[in-house]
Amino acid sequence: MQDPSTLTLRAARTSDCTRLLEWVNSPDSLAAKLKTHAPIASVEHVRWFERAMADNDIVIYIVESDGSACGQIRFTRQFDNEPSTAPHWLVDIFVCNSFRGAGVARSAMEKAMHRLLLEKRHTFAAFVAEVIHENPASLSLFRRLGFTSVANTKTHVCLMKNVRRATDE
Repeated sequence: MQDPSTLTLRAARTSDCTRLLEWVNSPDSLAAKLKTHAPIASVEHVRWFERAMADNDIVIYIVESDGSACGQIRFTRQFDNEPSTAPHWLVDIFVCNSFRGAGVARSAMEKAMHRLLLEKRHTFAAFVAEVIHENPASLSLFRRLGFTSVANTKTHVCLMKNVRRATDE
């Protein structure tokens, strides 16, 4: 079983495009998506990926275990509530099947939120997760991370956590 404390994050690279397409199109990923239910075409994904890599308001981290990619965390900045409140970052996470249930997602999310605050020089930020009701594992993950429900719709739960950067950094 993977020791989650040994996980590392790195920024996504151009070479990750195909891997991310495979992950998003996996049946378990599609089953947990709020908006995407059918496989995404390669051409469409490549266009999205190129835009995402050039967009300062999208941050994609690749989660690695012993140098091998085992998941991704994407943050997309939302501007609905700004500038009067903290920056809001919508969360998307995927962890490969063989790494689930061992604390990998939780450890990776904690590291990713902290890293984003440092890289974007935020004193604090709000992280938002929209999770379908049929995805109890993700609901449990975000609740264990300290996210609280802020909205509950027919299709999904919206959870949020305000995170403050450590003062010694």
